[in-house]
Amino acid sequence: MKTLFSFNMKMLSLFSMLLVTSMVAADNNSVTVKTTKATVFLNGAELTQTATLQLKKGQNEISLDGLSPQADQQSVAVSVTGNAFVAASQYAIDYMHLPQTNNTVQQLQDSLQAADKKVKTLQAAVQINKQMLDLLQKGVQHAVQTENQATTTDLIEKQLAYYQQRSQQLQDQQTDILNEQKAAEERLTAIKKQLQTEAQHLKKRSGILHLTIQSAAAATVTAEIRYFTSAALWMPFYDLHVTAVGQPIMLTLKAKVAQQTGIDWNDVQLTLSTGQPAQGHTLPELQPWRLYEQHAPRMYKANHAMATGVMMAAMHTDDAMEEMDLEEKAPEMTDFVQTTEQTLSSEYDITLPYTIPGNYKPQIVTLNEQTISDVAYLYQAVPKIDDRTYLTAAIDNWNQLNLLNANANIIVGNTYFGQTAINTSSTTDKLNIPLGDDKQIAIKRELLTEQSRRKTVGQNRQVSQTYRITVRNNKKQPVQLSLQEPYPVAAAKEISVELGEETTSYTVNDKQKGILTYDIELPAGETRQIIVSYTVKYPKDWQINL
Repeated sequence: MKTLFSFNMKMLSLFSMLLVTSMVAADNNSVTVKTTKATVFLNGAELTQTATLQLKKGQNEISLDGLSPQADQQSVAVSVTGNAFVAASQYAIDYMHLPQTNNTVQQLQDSLQAADKKVKTLQAAVQINKQMLDLLQKGVQHAVQTENQATTTDLIEKQLAYYQQRSQQLQDQQTDILNEQKAAEERLTAIKKQLQTEAQHLKKRSGILHLTIQSAAAATVTAEIRYFTSAALWMPFYDLHVTAVGQPIMLTLKAKVAQQTGIDWNDVQLTLSTGQPAQGHTLPELQPWRLYEQHAPRMYKANHAMATGVMMAAMHTDDAMEEMDLEEKAPEMTDFVQTTEQTLSSEYDITLPYTIPGNYKPQIVTLNEQTISDVAYLYQAVPKIDDRTYLTAAIDNWNQLNLLNANANIIVGNTYFGQTAINTSSTTDKLNIPLGDDKQIAIKRELLTEQSRRKTVGQNRQVSQTYRITVRNNKKQPVQLSLQEPYPVAAAKEISVELGEETTSYTVNDKQKGILTYDIELPAGETRQIIVSYTVKYPKDWQINL
């Protein structure tokens, strides 16, 4: 029995030595990769990572860690330099390896420990102070009850005076401690929330790439790994600076870049691309549109992958406009961005090393600036729906500006005036960018009851309506105003619509839509009136939506 036990112990010891040796060997063949380049698409990103490998002659088994656990396994490609080649590769996720804590999280953990200790200290102080108040009250009661009758009144007065003074001190002290405790607890809660946010991306495990490499000789080589991940995105937006109506527009293109790949991108070569690899690349195929009796038509449409976004609420960045001497212009972010037009997309290469943390917090990157001089400012109004006047910037030759579909922050001078949208899907010659309403141009629309009437003539009913629209320019400069006013359109041959003779002359009459357009040049401080009158005739037993 003893011999068997000794044999088992020897085998266990030998197994332990082999296991340790195997682990050491495994550690020696494990190399951490470095992220060197990130090409971020509107949805997704292609990462490039490198590692320096020490190879022996013949077959080498090496594991590369530090890859994103969010990698698309089908897209992983690896190559090595020198007289060596990758004979086999396998991507996996290491669930046993715990990610390292970054400096920010470590600092928050230290702060959390200190804040928790302070809260507990203050909680103890509150209890001690409460006990002191209880002891004080009991001590005074005991002293009063045990005194002789001859000295009772004098001693009672002294005891009560001492109790009042000391009790007030302890109560004031208790109030201060409670206030300090409340502030400490609020800070503790804030640190916990921040720590939860910062550490969320650290829950991801590391991606591992197991390689079998054949080398003709012992050498030092560089391995390059490229793969796609859907856990990243960038969203373009503009800052639209307007100095004054009539002046050129300064358009600054910016990007919000965010990623949650499970790894931080530290000092990478960053490229932003307008391409969308997540979408299908095959031309949709039309299917027969067959009609069946008593069934609605069935239409078949190709399904496209729809990528989800996390940052749909555009953040406003309040950038102050700075005046600089052109001869002593300081370096700007746009000086380090190169724009390249590809066949199907545009790419913005940032030559400065950039860091994007893996916590999905958007980082703002300025891509380019351009001054647009070929712009006309036009005021527009539809008083039947809205009595406000809207300013629009109309840009000629806009298709030469390489604009993107994006939201834009309107900044007049140095003041933020809200958001608008730049729609590059427009098919018009001019790109119209809404800039918001201008309250200095007042509009009033009213029905003139004395000129509006209803009457029956034979088998028909006639309804006449007259509206007066008053426009006043309260600005100090003239404006160009395009005003639209609707009138009814007959949808049946039994209905007729005629504009009244008193209707003010218009610029355009869209008879199919029933819209009159008035292009008005309104000098500063002047008022203009527009009259629109029409008569509708229809069968008297009809009910129509007038």
